Amino acid sequence: MDRIERWIKRSLASAVAAGIGEWSDSPESALGKRIYQVTDGPMTLVLSQMGFTYEGPPQHFECRYDEVDAIKLTPLLDFMRLRGDLSKIVTTRIILRGVPERLDLQLPLRVYSQVVTVLSRIVNELA
Repeated sequence: MDRIERWIKRSLASAVAAGIGEWSDSPESALGKRIYQVTDGPMTLVLSQMGFTYEGPPQHFECRYDEVDAIKLTPLLDFMRLRGDLSKIVTTRIILRGVPERLDLQLPLRVYSQVVTVLSRIVNELA
C-alpha cells in the first residue's frame, strides 16, 4: 500500500463507516488503483492512487494530483450561510499548473467536509 492510499484509507475510514462513500473495488484506471468512491445524486467522485475523477455539475474531469497547483477551500463565511445543512452544495475550485481553465467540484457539505481535506493534504504533500 503506497503513501497516498494509506492517507485516503486512514482519513476516510470514519466517512465510510458513516455511509459517506465506499472503498472502491473497480478495476484500475489511467490514474491507478481506485481507492474511494462517493456518489451523491448526480455527483460521483473517485479518489485513486495518482489522481481523482469527478463526474457531476458543472463539468466532468479527471486530474492527476501532481497537476494540481492549488485547491481553493470554501471561505468560512460561506459555511456559516449553510447553517449546518449537510445536503447544501459547496463549490471547491481546483487550479491546475500552467492551465488557465479552472475546475470546480460541487459537493454536498457532508462529502466536502470529509473529502476536500484529504485532497488538499495529498496535493500539498506532493507540491
